[in-house]
Amino acid sequence: MENQQPQIKNHLTLAVVSLVLSCLSPVAMPAGIASLIFALRADDKIKTDIEAAKQSSKLAAVFGWISVALVVIPWVLVIVFWAFLGAGLLWMLRMGGGF
Repeated sequence: MENQQPQIKNHLTLAVVSLVLSCLSPVAMPAGIASLIFALRADDKIKTDIEAAKQSSKLAAVFGWISVALVVIPWVLVIVFWAFLGAGLLWMLRMGGGF
């Protein structure tokens, strides 16, 4: 019987995507870097400490999603703001309101 290592996702893809996206918002950069570090650490620890590898994997995912949220949420809010502003200006022009 072979000694098989359990499969633990390292979330490296999420970490890299969050780090690339964090270039759009410097506020998200520390979370993206932390996600990358924990993703790489999960691969290293799987051979020696399974529990530490699981914890690193979990933290990589958490920091990756935090970084993505810190980039995406402000952009969505800006788009929604400009959409409402544009709709309001269009409404004013149709109602005959001038500037």
